[in-house]
Amino acid sequence: MRWRWMSLVFLASITVRAAGDDHAEQDAADVAKKVAAVIEPYASSNRFSGVVLAVRGENTLYEGRFGVAQVPFQVAHGESTRYKLHSLSKPITAVLAMKAAAAGKLSLDDPVSEHVSGWPPAWGTVTVRHLLSHTSGVPDLVNPWLNEWAGSVEKTWKATAAGFARHRLAFAPGEKWQYCNMGYVIVSMILEKVYETSFEQALQARVFKPLAMKNAGLEKAPPTDGRYSGALAVPRLASGYNGKPEALQGAKSRMYAIPGAGGVYATARDVAAFARGVFQGGFLSPESIAEMTRVPEGVKTSYALGWAVSKRLEKTVYRHDGGDNGFVTSLEYFPELDLSIVVLSNYGFAPMGEIRAKAAEAILAAL
Repeated sequence: MRWRWMSLVFLASITVRAAGDDHAEQDAADVAKKVAAVIEPYASSNRFSGVVLAVRGENTLYEGRFGVAQVPFQVAHGESTRYKLHSLSKPITAVLAMKAAAAGKLSLDDPVSEHVSGWPPAWGTVTVRHLLSHTSGVPDLVNPWLNEWAGSVEKTWKATAAGFARHRLAFAPGEKWQYCNMGYVIVSMILEKVYETSFEQALQARVFKPLAMKNAGLEKAPPTDGRYSGALAVPRLASGYNGKPEALQGAKSRMYAIPGAGGVYATARDVAAFARGVFQGGFLSPESIAEMTRVPEGVKTSYALGWAVSKRLEKTVYRHDGGDNGFVTSLEYFPELDLSIVVLSNYGFAPMGEIRAKAAEAILAAL
């Protein structure tokens, strides 16, 4: 069945005008024109559905919504629509780990074995820092993890640890870079232990609430009594779709099983508030920010601790993407401009790399 495409485009007005900034409204108008021009072809061909948000300081430069959040009922995207962030959850997990380190609850150079019982002896030199930077060499055993899911991360670890111990590290810790979802699952376990509470409660109390991420949450695992399947319902959560523009298919993703790696959901406003709060709001010390954004030496990567660090049009950018199953997401934060660019889509096939790059270049050109 081919769904009729519907588009809603919304340009937010300047919410708080910066003191002495006589160009804020003109900036917003210029940005809106340029961003709409680059996004419209993807939206009109039904290759993109979601939201594009650009916030500079306290000023909203652009907020455009395209397509629908729930296709069967033609429910439009709104300001309070939530999206699964998938791997865009990783910088959030990394920030919580940096807070724990700053509070003396752990050291980034602690061996993981100090915090996780049943940690394979052959993986003994892996540290928390290695997990956060994807330089651990730990094999990404997400599929067997999902197959053995026992209702919680702790229970699943107990069920899989012995089997994981039969796997060798892919390389010596710190020697190479290899993206690893399991690393961030393990970090979530460590954070539960050092904070003596659930990962969800730690995020709510120490990240979401202080950073005014009012609609953010962590996907909850369903009961395991055999009478229920699929994730628990979340109010105002967009439905994710795979397939093709002309033949959408409802997606099922089990992010509740890998919470630290992909379990967060949030609105675009939440994501922008997170970025600015971390880098401009004094939430982390300058020393913690410097450590979090320092790329490991001697390793071929641009990935630091939870953030990719690069340049776009000669401006430093801290970035992370997420998804491919029902949702694709992106956050870029430009510290020199205090600029957040958030793109969240409920189409798993949306060409996020193209959209993200073109939107950012249009915004930077307009400014």
